Amino acid sequence: SVQVYTATIKAATNAGRVDRAVDIWNDMELEGTKPSAHAYASIIHAHGVGGDWKEAVRKFNEMINSGVRADVVSCTALVGALASNGAWSRAEKFIDWMRGNKVYPNVRTYSILAEAYVKHAEFARASRLFEQMRSGALGSKNRPNEFTYSLMIKRLGEKGKWKEAEGMFLSLQRDILNDTARVDAVDGESSGDGAGDGTLASSSSKHHHHYKPPKVNAVLCSSMMYAYERARQWERAVDFLAVSDALGFRDNIVIRNILLSALAKAGQMAKAEDVFGTIAEPDGISFETMVAGYGLAGQCTEANAFMKGMAAAGFKPNDYSYCALIAGHSRNGSFNDALDAFNRARDAGIDSVHLYNAMIASCDRFYKYDKAVQLLEEMTSGGVQRNGVTKQLAIGIGSSGVATVQSQQEAILALTAITAAAGGALMRFGVW
Repeated sequence: SVQVYTATIKAATNAGRVDRAVDIWNDMELEGTKPSAHAYASIIHAHGVGGDWKEAVRKFNEMINSGVRADVVSCTALVGALASNGAWSRAEKFIDWMRGNKVYPNVRTYSILAEAYVKHAEFARASRLFEQMRSGALGSKNRPNEFTYSLMIKRLGEKGKWKEAEGMFLSLQRDILNDTARVDAVDGESSGDGAGDGTLASSSSKHHHHYKPPKVNAVLCSSMMYAYERARQWERAVDFLAVSDALGFRDNIVIRNILLSALAKAGQMAKAEDVFGTIAEPDGISFETMVAGYGLAGQCTEANAFMKGMAAAGFKPNDYSYCALIAGHSRNGSFNDALDAFNRARDAGIDSVHLYNAMIASCDRFYKYDKAVQLLEEMTSGGVQRNGVTKQLAIGIGSSGVATVQSQQEAILALTAITAAAGGALMRFGVW
């Protein structure tokens, strides 16, 4: 049915397999199943995730021309596809088209546009739109909700704007406190929430008394922790744990896992051990992050110990864990141990481009060019698709690869970058 196709397209997109999402759409058309507006929304979103906003527009036009009426879901999908890929001026014009055709943007539409502004460093536009939402100028139902705050805070963190993210979170807390204190307050009473404080969350006082702020939930706390993690503010992240615990989220493993990532990236493994010890039931990501942190720090004994603990707890180590071990042994000058970690991963059934990239980088560092070429050939014969990192490594072998950098520290950083390309725990947090 069209519902099953739609759900599967969404699942493929969420897994980062836009190519599969397109294949599923094509299968649906070949089977003669008529797409609904939500089905079109799913494929429009997929093309947006894949970076092809022009194809997203073509799909939207196809939907209109086939007689399927546009709704706010399909329109919001196109706003996201346009704005997230830098065509935000087109997204703005499209929102005008929506209004003209009585398809009214909702809070998700505006939230996605505001997030895109931040993504493309259009901070003034983001601030202006957020202010319009918060003041009620775009409609009382379009005021920022948990989704809006979560998107904005995470994206600000990714852009290194952790102070702005922090200001937004603190301003929301002030709004909540003021709203609680304003029970039965007369219309027009000023809350004094700090309007004009320079953050993206500031608001004009004339509208503030009408604003009912969303509650701070675990997702918002995770987003704030994620902002600190992405901005490499591990000390702020440690301090924020006390805040999230006080708000009642002591048992939330996502928040603690993000903190583990922040500490692992900073090489603060002793502190990471302390946080790990406060997790009642560590999950696979908890163990994976500890393995990765110790591996990238060159502390392979500890990394292997956590990998064993991971297996004992019933979690299967993934490619990222083994990539970290390869990088750690390479950092410590042991090519044979790095190769052993690679072979262990292969024996465990792991056969990914990231694993090969890490091992090829290690070969390059130790001038093992014959082995590197052998691995590249194995990728081809085994059907492991190369990515951009693989191609850069292939070009560098024997000429200007990792081994030829001027300093040992640069070589370590290069291997760390290769390992990070695995897209594992240290890069995945904050996605739900």
